[in-house]
Order: sequence, then structure tokens, then C-alpha cells
Amino acid sequence: MKRTILLVLLAFGQVWTTLNAQSDTTTVILPDEIPEELLEQPPLPDDENYVVSDALVDKKAIFGYNKDQTTVRPINTDRWRKATEGFDYSKDVPEPVKKVEEKPRKSYNGPDWNWNFESWGDIAKVFSAVLLLGLLGWLMYSFMQAPADSVIRAGDGTAITIDNLDAYIQETDLERFLREALSNGNYSQAIRIYYLQIIKDLSQKGAIEWSREKTNRDYLREMRHHPQFQEFRANTRTYEEVWYGNGTLDQRLFERIEVRMKRFLGAI
Repeated sequence: MKRTILLVLLAFGQVWTTLNAQSDTTTVILPDEIPEELLEQPPLPDDENYVVSDALVDKKAIFGYNKDQTTVRPINTDRWRKATEGFDYSKDVPEPVKKVEEKPRKSYNGPDWNWNFESWGDIAKVFSAVLLLGLLGWLMYSFMQAPADSVIRAGDGTAITIDNLDAYIQETDLERFLREALSNGNYSQAIRIYYLQIIKDLSQKGAIEWSREKTNRDYLREMRHHPQFQEFRANTRTYEEVWYGNGTLDQRLFERIEVRMKRFLGAI
């Protein structure tokens, strides 16, 4: 009887010791086929650069085990801590893939005839810009076609007009009055202005001395010994016949006289 009680106490003590050992260690399930020498490998060195060789790992024992043939084997906690020290897998989590939102494509269903005030506003802006550019172009054209000054005044303050033009030929632009006469079809006035231009150019070249009191006969006497006297006399006679005569000067005859007077002006 005592022997039986002693055996029970010894068995109970063995079980108690086993339970205390299991509470301080971590358990892992390994297959029965793993050799005993793999369970009792020497501790890993403290070197951080130590790498476990594939030759020491029985891949078949890890990946090809039989679930029905497993037993609980204790693993030393200190050795496990040293083996896993320095490993941090928290930063290996992949970043989530950003989804690119695709804009929905608008299908063309023909022109939109609805009263969209925003689109009509853009059209109005374009129309206003075109209208403004056209107006500016017309103003510039009108300004270029108009005379530089509607009233030209002489040095004494007198307004120079077509009627007193012969008294102020040195102080005015004869070309302006010539353009007005041609635009109005007044060919007799145009011949008069051409002759006044001849007198002005001859006076500027020193061939004659211009004065308001002088007549055409006075200029003929001054030009008597000039190489271009004959041409000047012919143009003077033509001018007097056209301006003081009662004949009608048409465009065809005017163009013939104009050619001769322009040729003489170019030779002065």
C-alpha cells in the first residue's frame, strides 16, 4: 500500500514538473520524421551577419509534413529570441495601389440648341471682338484717306484755299489740292495746280524769283536764257488756254497734258 502511494506521488511530481516546464517555453508542432539531431542544433552565434544555410534546413520536413503525425516539442525561449532578434516586418507592408479615376467621356449627340447662357456669352465675346477690330480698321482707313489738316494757314494767319493758292505756293502742300481736284474730276483746276508746282520748283532751283505781284510774262522773261525755256513757254501757253479759255477739258486731253507737265517737272 505504501509502495503504491509512493509511486502515485512520484508520478504526480513528474507531471507537475512537466507542466511547469511547458508554461515557460513556446511550443511548435513538428513532424515525426524530423531527425533528432535537428532538434538539438547548437545555439546560433551572436553575429548579426550570420545566415542560416539552406543545407541545415530540411525543406521536406517543413513543407511536406503529415498533419496526422505531429507531436508537441518544446523550444527554448532564449534561443528563439536570439534567432528572431533584429527582424522587423512592419515596414514590409506594400503601399496601397492608387486608383486613377477616369473621367467619363462625353458622347456627341449633335449640336446643343438649348439656351446655354454660358456658351452664348462666349459667342458674344468673339462677335464683340470682331466688331471692334472692324471698327478700328475702318477708323484707321478713314483717317489715312482724310486730309492731314482741314484748314491750312499761312504765316500771316490767312487760311489757304483753292482760290488764293497762287499767292501762297511757297507755304502749302500743292499735292493735297491736286488730289482733291483729281478726285472731283476738276481737270482744269488740276492743270492750274501743275503749273503752280512748276513755278514753285523753278523758284527753289533759282531759275526765277517768285513774287505775288509777278505775272507769267515776267517769269518768261526771266527764263529767256534758260536751257528749258522752250518747254516752260509751251507749258505756260497750255495753262493759260485751259485756265482762261472757255473750252472744255475732258479726261483724255487732260492725261496728255499731264504727261508733258510731269516730264518737265522731272527735268527741273
